[in-house]
Amino acid sequence: KKKKNRDDDDDNDEDSDSDDLFKRTDDNDASKTIDAFDQTKFIREMRGKLDVSDPALRNRFVTGDWDAAEARAEAQPLDESANLDDDEVYGDFEDLETGEKFVGKDSKNAGSGSEGSDDSSDEDDGDDDSDDDDSDDDDSGSSDSDEDEEAKEKRRLAKIEKHGEFQHPSAQGRGARRKQKGLKGPNHDAYAEDEPTTYFDLLKDQFAEQTARTRAALDALPASTREAMEGFRPGAYLRVVLESAPCEWVKNFDPKRPILVGGLLAGENVVGMQQLRLKRHRWHRKTLKNKDPLIFSIGWRRFQTIPIYSVVDANSRHRMIKYTPEHMHCNATIHGPIVPPNTAAICFQKINSNQPSFRVAATAIILEIDHSMKIMKKLKLVGTPQKIYKNTAFITGMFNSSLEVAKFEGAMLRTVSGIRGTVKKAVKPGQGEHGSKDGGLGDGACRCTFEDKLLMSDIVFLRSWIRVDVPKFYNPVTNALVKSDDDWIGMRTVGQIRYDNQMTIPVNPDSIYKPIERKKRVFNKLQIPKALQQALPFKSKPKLEPSRKRKTLEQKRAVVQDKEEKKMTTMVQQLNTIRNEKMAKRKAQQEIRRAVKAKKDAKDNEWRSVLEKERKKSRYREEGKAEKLRALRAQTS
Repeated sequence: KKKKNRDDDDDNDEDSDSDDLFKRTDDNDASKTIDAFDQTKFIREMRGKLDVSDPALRNRFVTGDWDAAEARAEAQPLDESANLDDDEVYGDFEDLETGEKFVGKDSKNAGSGSEGSDDSSDEDDGDDDSDDDDSDDDDSGSSDSDEDEEAKEKRRLAKIEKHGEFQHPSAQGRGARRKQKGLKGPNHDAYAEDEPTTYFDLLKDQFAEQTARTRAALDALPASTREAMEGFRPGAYLRVVLESAPCEWVKNFDPKRPILVGGLLAGENVVGMQQLRLKRHRWHRKTLKNKDPLIFSIGWRRFQTIPIYSVVDANSRHRMIKYTPEHMHCNATIHGPIVPPNTAAICFQKINSNQPSFRVAATAIILEIDHSMKIMKKLKLVGTPQKIYKNTAFITGMFNSSLEVAKFEGAMLRTVSGIRGTVKKAVKPGQGEHGSKDGGLGDGACRCTFEDKLLMSDIVFLRSWIRVDVPKFYNPVTNALVKSDDDWIGMRTVGQIRYDNQMTIPVNPDSIYKPIERKKRVFNKLQIPKALQQALPFKSKPKLEPSRKRKTLEQKRAVVQDKEEKKMTTMVQQLNTIRNEKMAKRKAQQEIRRAVKAKKDAKDNEWRSVLEKERKKSRYREEGKAEKLRALRAQTS
């Protein structure tokens, strides 16, 4: 009986120890509920509890009196339980993870004492009692051992349950976080171990608990039911059945080629217009041309389409360009499957592996999905006047049909001389000045008005913008249906077709640059009628004498000299001849003197240049020696 009582006491002690170790706090405690979250949200409640002006509270901070803190520390008695051994504090315990049992010193001593007392009592009983008493003692001993085993089993199950609660993922994460951060702030003792410290921790714990409950519920279900609800788990081997697979894919199947199996969203099966920001790769040799087919690799898909390149002007107009710019981005509009914005793309001209140059042609990123995008290009039309009536003229050669004229009604015109005009209306075929009597005008002629009267030699220009349609071409790359990637052939560019067929580039004579030859225009002189000249005042009358076709009287009249005049004329001619002869001789002598002086100067310059070279060499040599000497002195110093 004594042994049983001692065992019960030990059990009660263990239960009390376990209760102290795994102590659950009351969730309804208002103070701990406040402490579980940010204390700054409850400044008023906390300020009402504290007396800030109390010197005992102030001296517990750095700004307080340090001498008072040292005196308080010296006067504080030491904790007697701090010197106790671990065995005295904890006693016997069992490690539930490893199954190892640890026994304290008191338990060992108590066990040995109880065994000795039991032995002595057994000896006394053996001396005094009979054999029936011995048999009763054996039965009671066996029943006590059974009760001890049941009590131990209950305690073990209770510890396992409490250990499981303590090792909860959320609680374990909080404990690790608190240990890692070393949180011991104000009112640390009031914090419960299983209460969240912040709102984020509360949400995280709720999410972890929901995940644990869901996982526990799924673990309890059969495998088939779980797969139907959750799907196949990662790492499982599956057999995939492909419906409507082409026969070429089965015939040309290559087990060495990996196959990626994925899914597409409902919106990704729609084909539409997309705008990309594209840049030609710096390692790609050729410049990309507008409307040349490119292979785009976007997401799960690889397809061939025809991009339209453009740039955004200052007025937000998308202007088409013929080639991709150098070292700069441009916009590309394509027709293909719709993908979310900010999706990266990579472009190729060919997918063959035997290309000598770099295969990646350009890189791009999806900007937006806009089906109403307008891409414009410049349009310059040229025409000539056919009929001119004051400020109205019939222009031909600018349009091909009356439908085109109707499209450009109201457009601005301009001539080479700077006269502005407007397109009014199309002229019916065969309609002219007098109907169809004079043959009329052809289809595409239009009636235009101008600021001033035109000339038949004027050229009329029309500068406008026209919308460019994006080709709706979408060709998926089906290289898995052929034996190798080199066998797949998509749409070829014009250059590739000419190269394969050995065709030369057609030359348009009008596109060849020619020297500009402009004939000088000769304008007619202003003719003023004689009646108008007579009515004008003398100041406004023309003063220019017209050129005469007949010679004047002075020109027709002959001059006859007498003897004296003839002698004077002859003497003047002789003097002029003598003077001219002297000047010619003098000029010849000067040329001879200049030639002699040039020879002499050439000889002098020759020996002078040699002497100058020697002087420069000697000077440079001396300067080099002096520089080297200065460098040696600098090194030694």
